[in-house]
Amino acid sequence: MRLLWTKWSRLCALGIASLSLFGLASCQSTPQDILAPFSPAAELTANLFYFVFWIAVIIFIFVEGLLVYFVIRYKRRAENEHPEQYHGNTKLEITWTVIPALILVVVFFLTIRAMGQVGPTSPPGQGIPVRVIGHQWWWEVQYNDGKVKYATDLHIPAGQVVNVQLTSENVIHSFWVPSLMGKTDVVPGYTNTTWLYTDKIGE
Repeated sequence: MRLLWTKWSRLCALGIASLSLFGLASCQSTPQDILAPFSPAAELTANLFYFVFWIAVIIFIFVEGLLVYFVIRYKRRAENEHPEQYHGNTKLEITWTVIPALILVVVFFLTIRAMGQVGPTSPPGQGIPVRVIGHQWWWEVQYNDGKVKYATDLHIPAGQVVNVQLTSENVIHSFWVPSLMGKTDVVPGYTNTTWLYTDKIGE
């Protein structure tokens, strides 16, 4: 038994050390995070997330609070004592059906509005054309009709829309700049489009 415990302890220590190394490897001064928006489109997405998140938090606390209350309030007091039994409540059932339905309707319309404002076909004006080609395992970025090329790095000016044309040389990729815009699939033999905009100057 002692040998088994020692073995598991070593495995746990190795797992924690490995996760720590992976965590340190991903550290950077400018995290790619949808909750750290650098554009109006990303800010709209983050605000929608926070709206849904806090509704979920409030509902979770309320439901778990009721659960704890009823577990303590109506627990068996004596060995042979049974708590009072309830078998349905029409008003209560209508309430907990209507309220979630109304919340879902509100979230649905807010989502539709956000999708219309950040979709690939709704850039806020004419933009600078940039072509991005997906390779294994890097991105080729072309400016000025392919006369200027970069590997992996995408540089865009602040205060100007950038229209991005996306295609792939080999397999399906996903193009995503979390702090600026949502994810777009990059498919071989097909040109997909998205747009980027930021009003903040990066480092």
